[in-house]
Amino acid sequence: TSLLFEIYDLERLTGKVACGTLNARDVLQLKNSLKVLPSINEILKKLDLEEIETFRDLYILLDRILILKSLHKHHLYNERLNRFY
Repeated sequence: TSLLFEIYDLERLTGKVACGTLNARDVLQLKNSLKVLPSINEILKKLDLEEIETFRDLYILLDRILILKSLHKHHLYNERLNRFY
């Protein structure tokens, strides 16, 4: 199914987490990968197969990190603009 194409290279991403080299794009890829897990579970349930962990708390945390990072970037941009006026 096309859901599997929405999952990024989790081995690479978890390696970056372990090394502390995760950047914003990696966080977004990890979040987007976790986002499809509940849908995959629905398919597994219909097939009467064991469900997988969805890491819901991690998904929520990554979403908040991305929102805060975006707000911080927007704030810094506004500060730079204010210097010119």
